[in-house]
Order: sequence, then C-alpha cells, then structure tokens
Amino acid sequence: EDLFNNLKIDESKICEKYNLPKAKKKILISGSNFYKNITTAFKVLEKLIKRDDDIVFVKIGGKPDLKDFSHLKNKIYALPFIERNELPNIYKICRLLLFPSTYEGFGRPLLEAMKCGLPVVCSDNSAIPEVVGNSALMSNCENVDDFTNNILKLINDNEFYKLKQKEGLERSKLFDVDTFHQKLIAIYKNELNSIN
Repeated sequence: EDLFNNLKIDESKICEKYNLPKAKKKILISGSNFYKNITTAFKVLEKLIKRDDDIVFVKIGGKPDLKDFSHLKNKIYALPFIERNELPNIYKICRLLLFPSTYEGFGRPLLEAMKCGLPVVCSDNSAIPEVVGNSALMSNCENVDDFTNNILKLINDNEFYKLKQKEGLERSKLFDVDTFHQKLIAIYKNELNSIN
C-alpha cells in the first residue's frame, strides 16, 4: 500500500510526537533556501500572521536560516530528519503545502501532498504546472501577496478547500506507479507483437 494516501490518522498523537501545536493552522513548507525560495515563504508567513495569528509553518527538509526572520522563530516548527514512512503523517496534520520553488525538475512534495489530500499553493514555473495541473493555486515564485491571498482563501473557504483537496487527489492518480508500469508493459507487448 502506498504510504502517501488520504486515510485518517490520529492528529493529536502525531502532534505530540513531534511537539507541534494541534490547535494551530499548520502550513507545510519543504526544502532548502535556494530552489525552494524559503525567503519568500517567510515573507508570506509575516503577512499571514497579521491576518490570522493561529497560523504556523511546519518545515521539513533541513533547519531554516532565520537570521533575517528571527521574529518568526515561534511560528516556524523545523522538524528533524523524518523517516519516509513517517512523512505522510506530517502532511496529514497540515492544512496545505506552500511550495514557492524557483525551479523544479519534478517536485515530489507536490505529488505527496496531493496524494495525502492536502491542497497546494505553489509557483507556476518549470515542471510544477505539469505536476499539479489545475488542482493547485499557482502564482509567480516571488509574489508574496498572491501566495498569501491563496492560502487565506483555502483556510477561510471550506467548500473551496474541499474542491481543491478533491482535485488534488484526482490529479495524483495520473502519477500512479502501477498504472505507469502497466502502460509501459502494454507498449512493449504491442511492439513485440508487431515484430512477429
């Protein structure tokens, strides 16, 4: 069974395990400073907490450099290395994935988030649109205002949130490994049959 799925988990247990606040609105961010555009993410957080003080970031993929954002240290929960089998639990306790990447060859966290039923707010560049299709809210990787407004729309509009959640789950099915393998086998069989 695929680890990344939208099955329910015990959120309290996961929050307790990783010392995360259960009552806060958790937004997942992933990656390092360069490609993942963490500086933009932190600027988004500054704007978000002016509108909703219950929002925090949960960061996976390395400890963030907070030298210019030390005032946000109580709003950013940087997790230590997470085993792959535990990673889906982190996705599932968060409300959405913020992914303001400047460049992606694919963008695995996007697919993982969609498979877990997490709406995505992301950049509109490189391979990202090919992965998320119309299921995500996309904008320029430097547009702090668009990212902020898209996040607030998801958090404050439950029907819209459910729509994006459903669209993400449907979109993730395009990347099913078993389906890919079956299609690849069918292509080889077809080619072999045409030779005979």
